[in-house]
Amino acid sequence: MNSSESGSEAHWWESDSESGSAEEHVPRPESALQLCLTLHAHGLAFRVREALKSRAERGGSGRSGSKDVGRSARARMAAVGEATAQVLRGLGLEAKVEVEDGEAECEARGRADALMRARQGVAYVLVGPSSRKALEDAFAAAQVGAAEAVRILTLCGSARVQQMVLAVVRSARTSAALAETMSNAIRAGDGEADATDATLNELVDLPLIGALESTGLLADVCALHDKASQAELFDALASFKLTLSLGALPLDAINNYFGSEIAFYFAWLHMYTVYLVAPALLGLLVFVHQWLADASFVWPLIPYGICLSLWSSVFLQMWRRRQSAMAYKWLDGELELPATRWEHRPGFEGEWIRHEPSGLYVLQYPTYIRYAKYAASAVVLFLFVAVVAGSIWGVQELTRTLEAEYPACYDWGHIKASLLGNESPPHVTAEALWWCQVIRIVPGLVSAVAIQVLSRVYTVVARRINAWENYKSETSARNHLLAKLFVFQFVNHFAALFYLAFYLRDWDKLRQRLLVVLVFNQVLDNFKETLAPAVITLLRASVPLAAAPVARDSPHAELIDQTNRPRYDDTISDFLEMLIQTAYVTFFGAAFPLAAVLALANNLAEIRVDAHKLCSPGGYARPFARAAAGIGVWLYLLDFISIVGVLVNTALLVMTTNSIDEWCARYGWPEMLGVSAAVLKIGGVFVAEHAILGIKLALHLLIPPVPGTVKWSRIIAATPKAYLHEKSGPYARSMVRKAKIA
Repeated sequence: MNSSESGSEAHWWESDSESGSAEEHVPRPESALQLCLTLHAHGLAFRVREALKSRAERGGSGRSGSKDVGRSARARMAAVGEATAQVLRGLGLEAKVEVEDGEAECEARGRADALMRARQGVAYVLVGPSSRKALEDAFAAAQVGAAEAVRILTLCGSARVQQMVLAVVRSARTSAALAETMSNAIRAGDGEADATDATLNELVDLPLIGALESTGLLADVCALHDKASQAELFDALASFKLTLSLGALPLDAINNYFGSEIAFYFAWLHMYTVYLVAPALLGLLVFVHQWLADASFVWPLIPYGICLSLWSSVFLQMWRRRQSAMAYKWLDGELELPATRWEHRPGFEGEWIRHEPSGLYVLQYPTYIRYAKYAASAVVLFLFVAVVAGSIWGVQELTRTLEAEYPACYDWGHIKASLLGNESPPHVTAEALWWCQVIRIVPGLVSAVAIQVLSRVYTVVARRINAWENYKSETSARNHLLAKLFVFQFVNHFAALFYLAFYLRDWDKLRQRLLVVLVFNQVLDNFKETLAPAVITLLRASVPLAAAPVARDSPHAELIDQTNRPRYDDTISDFLEMLIQTAYVTFFGAAFPLAAVLALANNLAEIRVDAHKLCSPGGYARPFARAAAGIGVWLYLLDFISIVGVLVNTALLVMTTNSIDEWCARYGWPEMLGVSAAVLKIGGVFVAEHAILGIKLALHLLIPPVPGTVKWSRIIAATPKAYLHEKSGPYARSMVRKAKIA
């Protein structure tokens, strides 16, 4: 791109190629004019289609200026495209610009080459409204000259290419030349010439994406699947033949295709599943011993509860080490992401205010309005917590009613005698025994259904409230949404269990409730995640495509199919599901040793289910590649669960079992110490949990969060190798060899 006449170098997003031309008085064309720009950049294409309404629709006549409009628009698009290509070349990407014009040529090439481009990893910007029917109507309207194009930017290629291109586009600022082009497009669409100057002034210096969104020239941004890469990932990750496998996952391939955020999720889930094997085997042995002993409390539960508390610390510290190694590998030697100071979340609303130090315009939102929305959000959360309390009361009333109506069904001695084949009491027949089992699990099923329903309803409400709160950055919006969901889900899932454990102190009901809730929730979640995309795909396939503009075997049919697939929001829902499961295992593993066994069985399927919905040809649309340096705030929540798990497990073993009271009475500890049994138990909880927390702290200090190879690799990258060999001693030299840098 040439510099201006003054000799100063223009910004890459600016164009001076048409300065002084006769564009000030551009006649409007009679028929629709399609202009296509294709920007190829290392497996990336950027296609934009400008559609101008006919002058007849706006009450004008004549077509004398059609060629002038086309010439000026082509020149502007070529200048913008070449400037963008220069930036991409500066980033090390091969780029070239092709400008095509003519409605028939654009349509023909678009339909013929779209599928081929997508298969080759070339992005295709599909222009049209976001709904399936509207896309079909847009294609049909383009042929008769009445198209109203709304841009949908679609991206293909590797995750890294997506991230770089989106970063370039989001960091771009709207120049006066580009703002004039947008204003002309707006004027051509609504016919209001008086609004052009005001629109032009408002667009100058705004972020490019924000300007396109605010003017309605950009409706959506989505990513397209690459069929070859998708098929490879499906075979290596999503095949249910691998369900019982604990082998390594293709994390590098996941990172290259989906981005590091999803790759870190799968890495954590796989490591968590592998580390569950040990507590699952120990829990199974403890459960068998508990069953054979015919007792709610057996002494192996105490060391098992301690092992669970220490296991969580070891797992989290080992994960920190692995996370650091993967972040160093995937972020090119860095352990943190660079700050994105000027990036704002799509959909953020506010006032454009000039930032004095930089001179750039930034969006600002009034603080007092945000705090008012915080208060409203807290009220909604409190109301949902009240509903949870009401559901707990309702389930407890149902339990009391069933106990009063069917007292024999709650006589565990009779039921177990029948299950072991011993002679049943006269009032417990085989048929009655079966019905008793059904009656006993009814409260648990009702509680599980209530948990699921409230979780789904609050998730929808929380997402809408979070969008209404209008956060500026994507990170802030995600963190606030996570805080809302975690607080409510914690109360929703565990309030009833804490009530059974610490108020009623009924271990039998607690174990039965845990069994029913865990099995029901896990089966329902996996079934929903597997079935939902398939159902949406079948419903969408049942709607026939319009025969004229888009046939089912047309390349556009597949593009429409991909852009209208259900969207994978992010990893919040999947991670939250696993976080709650971790809390079940950590909190109540001592009361119900089978919790780790059920979690392990679920996770073996969960890995394949999550991969299936992302990699299946009939699954979700390809999510945007998001860069991450780890699992982020989830790690702090896991630390919180690990610490609370120590308190819950210790209190369960000491405060809620009669065996501890019998043991204290047998040895006369209360009389010997001159305190009551209750005070002695509280002191026991205090001493035990502090001792376990001390051991956890020691493990945290003894296991460094960053592996030595990563630590020395970062030092070596910033230090001359000769100096390290001469001055740093044999240990440093050995680490250099291990890091394969020397």
